[in-house]
Amino acid sequence: TEGPAWDRRRNRLYFSDIPKNTNHQWTTAQGVTDFLNPAGDGHEMGCAGAMPGTNGLFYSDRDDAIYVCNQNARSVDRIALATGKRRLIASSWTGKRFNSPYDVIHTRSGLLIFTDPPFGLLDQTGSQVREIDFTGLFAIDAHGETILLSLDVSMPNGLVTSPDGRYLYVSQSNPEQQIIRRFEQTTFAYEMAANAWVDLSAFSAAGDPGLPDGMTTDVHGNVFATCAGGGAIITPDGKILGRIRTGTATANCT
Repeated sequence: TEGPAWDRRRNRLYFSDIPKNTNHQWTTAQGVTDFLNPAGDGHEMGCAGAMPGTNGLFYSDRDDAIYVCNQNARSVDRIALATGKRRLIASSWTGKRFNSPYDVIHTRSGLLIFTDPPFGLLDQTGSQVREIDFTGLFAIDAHGETILLSLDVSMPNGLVTSPDGRYLYVSQSNPEQQIIRRFEQTTFAYEMAANAWVDLSAFSAAGDPGLPDGMTTDVHGNVFATCAGGGAIITPDGKILGRIRTGTATANCT
């Protein structure tokens, strides 16, 4: 399972079941039912070198839509919840198909930001269908233009912004660099500090499986970040308060 997204209007949770190529929805009244089946592709853009299904999801209260990281089509999609209509937002940069969009968020400033690691490709960095040779952080602006925010993140995965929108946090699912990077908002987009914001490798060194992945924040700006063996809780100034230990590889949270 991946990409949990909470729909505040309907008190409903959406999440991805990657192997079953299904998006589920959950409510207290109905429990778990299908939301999208099949969940991936939908644009007749399927790629033989990509795994089926979807990964990260984001519910936007601003336009009452779910944004979807579509592994099959290597795209970011938008689903209008009022109509169920699905639209491809972006699938390429400078004419080259994305690797595998993995997490996506809508910022207060109107940017749609997503990570593009190779994890959804069958052979990952060795894939023959790979067209972009780095793992980037991208944004789509209000005009629909795709912008490269950074190519200096190694295996970027989870995304979240601080409650005031000032900071963007990006996790790295890299066994050799298990860190969260922090970007600060500028006039144009976001700029990354030179060093890592938080290093989560100690949880992996202690023997638990998993890597940094999805994140969320609370109203005070504390970051809840999945990591080896569970989810770490980190203050806005980068202090790790502790970890909710699952003992297993933990993918995402909301």
